[in-house]
Amino acid sequence: MENPDPTKGARPQSASKRPQAATHRPRNKSLSVASNEELTTLNEELQNRNTELSTLNNDLNNLVNSINVPVVMLSRDLGIRRYTPLAEKVLNLIPTDIGRPITDLKPNIDLPNLESLVAESIETMNLKELEVQDRRGHWYSLRIRPYKTSDNVIDGTVLTLMDIDALKTEVNELHLYAESIVETVRQPLVVLDANLHVITANAFFFEKFHVTPEETKGNFLYALGDGQWNIPALRELLERILPSQTAFEGFEVKHKFPVIGERLMLLNARQIRARGGGAPLILLAIEDITERKKAEEAMRALPRQLVESQEEERRRIARELHDSTGQTMAALALNLSVLDGKASCLDGKGRAALNDSLKLASQVSEELRNISYVLHPPALDEMGLEGALRWYVDSFVKRTGLRVDLVLPSTLPCMPEPARLTAFRLVQEALTNTQRHSGSKTAKVVVSRDDSAISLEVSDEGSGIAPDRALGLGLLGMRERVNQLGGRLDITSDDGGTKVKAVLPISIEKS
Repeated sequence: MENPDPTKGARPQSASKRPQAATHRPRNKSLSVASNEELTTLNEELQNRNTELSTLNNDLNNLVNSINVPVVMLSRDLGIRRYTPLAEKVLNLIPTDIGRPITDLKPNIDLPNLESLVAESIETMNLKELEVQDRRGHWYSLRIRPYKTSDNVIDGTVLTLMDIDALKTEVNELHLYAESIVETVRQPLVVLDANLHVITANAFFFEKFHVTPEETKGNFLYALGDGQWNIPALRELLERILPSQTAFEGFEVKHKFPVIGERLMLLNARQIRARGGGAPLILLAIEDITERKKAEEAMRALPRQLVESQEEERRRIARELHDSTGQTMAALALNLSVLDGKASCLDGKGRAALNDSLKLASQVSEELRNISYVLHPPALDEMGLEGALRWYVDSFVKRTGLRVDLVLPSTLPCMPEPARLTAFRLVQEALTNTQRHSGSKTAKVVVSRDDSAISLEVSDEGSGIAPDRALGLGLLGMRERVNQLGGRLDITSDDGGTKVKAVLPISIEKS
């Protein structure tokens, strides 16, 4: 039996299935083409990425090689990732050190506590900085920064070494220079920080206040020497005035110190600000002016003492002239008067001589009385300033022949004896100078007053005081008298004459 035709009796294929069988092989081909295109694109992207990575790597290598600063990149476990060429020289690194922990190496620079510093920088995400030295003593500033990835993840640290040797040397030299200056100054100096703790002080400070460097440096200023510098005035200066003014000079502070006793100190202070804007320092200079002040007070008191001594000597001489010499002259005149009663027994020459002697005795007595009054005018106490001035001007005109105009107010206030005597002596001295030096034939004395002061003005029409001629001791003494009374003395002079003007307070008491 013949095998049946496999096609016979078979169900004819539908039209739909025939096209499906006919298109099967083209679909597989398109998928293959698409896969190849994707692979080609992916390969191109990989090539581009490789090119970019190569470019970035080249850029990074060139950047690292061009940085003239020692830089080392470390992983979290302190393994060396990368370093600059200068770091290779400074830290004594070799290429095989890549990947090794830096703590296993022995670099040229001592890196104390590096592991803890790195851990702290990673933990706090802050910069850490300290100064280190290499084996030759060269100084560097070590800076440790966290190493951040593009995902902002801390994955290590970056070490940077900045060469500060020249700056350190300069700073040390400047510090030594400043210390030398501080030690050379012949007065106590103290350097304080912003919190008023002593940074340093010179030898004169320790010597003057009997303290040691150990109990001074680093301590609070007000706590030094059992609180001897806890002075309210000094606190005011350092805590309120100095911050606003940055400096003060010539401030006097009187204080009783435990060892050296009561002293008068002259304080000068100045803020010293760093260029980088750091906390300021305070330089405090202390000068003991106790003895100088005493000497100045003695010098100021000397003119007053001289004036008082001069007045006392004038009183003494006036008293002797009046009481002793005047009495002698009175006795002489009395004896001559007795002889005059018996002049009939004398010849003509004898009677003439006796008469001349009587006249001379009377004249000398008058002159002695005038000199006595000029030396110490009792009229000041008897007649007051107005009467004393009138009496003196009248007697001055009679003695010298000068014409003097005296202008007085209707009333003069009752002034204490020192002020009255100063006003009288001023007129006396000015008129005497006019008569002796000016060449003027006239003078004018004008006295005026207001509610608070009396004014005296003596002027002439003479040749004036030559510029190269100093004021006489009399006027200099008058200036000192007026100053002691709190008044003012002005002297003006030119070729038209000289004017001496004094203004004295009315209500004045002798100190």
